[in-house]
Amino acid sequence: ADKYDPAIFRRHCIDSISAENKDIDDDLFTFLQPDPNENRQVVFICPPDDLLLSLIFVMTTETDAGLLLQTSEIIRIVLDTESIGEQGLGGGIGFFDCANDSKTSGEAANGQNKSQNFRNPSSERDSSKQDSFLGIFYDRYMQWLVLPFQYEVLVPKIAVPLLVRGRTNMSGKDMMRMRQDLKYRSNSCDDSLRSIPPCSIRASFTLEIMSFCVRAHVNRMKFFVLRTRLLNSILKVLCETTPSSISSGERCLKLSCLKLLRAVLSVKDEFYHRHIIQYNLFAPVFDIFRANHRGDNLVSSAILEMCDFIRAENIKSLLEHIATKHLTTVSGHSPPINDKMHSYDTLTLEELSNPYSDTLTQLRKKYEENKSLAGRVRGNSEAGAQGNTDNDDGAATSDDKERTSNKKALEDQRKFREADEDDSYFNTDDVEEENFQVNLDDNASSVEDTQN
Repeated sequence: ADKYDPAIFRRHCIDSISAENKDIDDDLFTFLQPDPNENRQVVFICPPDDLLLSLIFVMTTETDAGLLLQTSEIIRIVLDTESIGEQGLGGGIGFFDCANDSKTSGEAANGQNKSQNFRNPSSERDSSKQDSFLGIFYDRYMQWLVLPFQYEVLVPKIAVPLLVRGRTNMSGKDMMRMRQDLKYRSNSCDDSLRSIPPCSIRASFTLEIMSFCVRAHVNRMKFFVLRTRLLNSILKVLCETTPSSISSGERCLKLSCLKLLRAVLSVKDEFYHRHIIQYNLFAPVFDIFRANHRGDNLVSSAILEMCDFIRAENIKSLLEHIATKHLTTVSGHSPPINDKMHSYDTLTLEELSNPYSDTLTQLRKKYEENKSLAGRVRGNSEAGAQGNTDNDDGAATSDDKERTSNKKALEDQRKFREADEDDSYFNTDDVEEENFQVNLDDNASSVEDTQN
């Protein structure tokens, strides 16, 4: 059973990258990144000893649905760090990768296993290797996987020369020089390169992998999507064809785009919500809904289910964005219902969906409920603030009155003491004169007695 362990594949990738990083420099590091020319074309050449990039090369160039299915399944299994058979070894990293500093799924499921996993050296090593592999994948490989959604892909008509294949000690720099040479040829329209035409089935399988990564590697995928503005490039696919000319493969591609957006919403991360609002990413979604507004197709059903999820989870920022920006009448008035010649562009999204579903009406009502509740809370807070202001004003007025009365009392006391001191001064002089006169009379009496 060990030969089916995807950890073997990861260890091979880690060992290959570690050996290559020993002599890597800044110039060689640019080889690892897509390098578009002035025509937004990227030359994709794959080193013969890079197993993971070889799988991504198949996902970028192949058109056979069976081969694409097998390749995408291999990539998904390798990226699934919670796959069966590894949970007992590594304890799992869960749907939040190690960059989140969150608990592992084993710890969340059973708190008693926390100390055991913590003390298990093999568990720590496996978890560290899984995290290292994910770091390598998002730094070096993810941008190649999503390359067809952002640039035109060019590949050489001939394989990598045998000279380079046989000289492993110079493969990195040789591949870099070869790629630079092919880039110059692409600018001059050289016939040694061929363009890879778009393929709906191939793009659908790639989007399935990305939807898995959004849920499985929450933080890493979030940083990658926000940094590259990937959603904007992918959702443009929704409006590239008209409903009359859409094929089954193109319909499958549109459903895969909606599935990716639904996976992003299921994370319920405010960074994603602000990104969606900032770049108005619901515009192509509702444009395709107008083109497929009937209730008997998967595209409109997927869009309505997405809107119902936003309403049920009460994602207020998205509710406000959809209600204020998209649930409006385009022409400013609603045409008569019995007018058979009117255009669907003059109807609101609610009017288009109401014959089949009231999801958008319920979404608008939820937004109005949130708005009225926020108004009541704001009114209560303002009333409370006004009451506190009035109390403060009343307290200040009473304090002023008290301070004024205290000043008057102190002034009266000062005047009373001054008047009392003046009265006491005059009273003291009279008493001293009387005492002096009494003393004179007593002395005169004592002299008379002595003479007698």
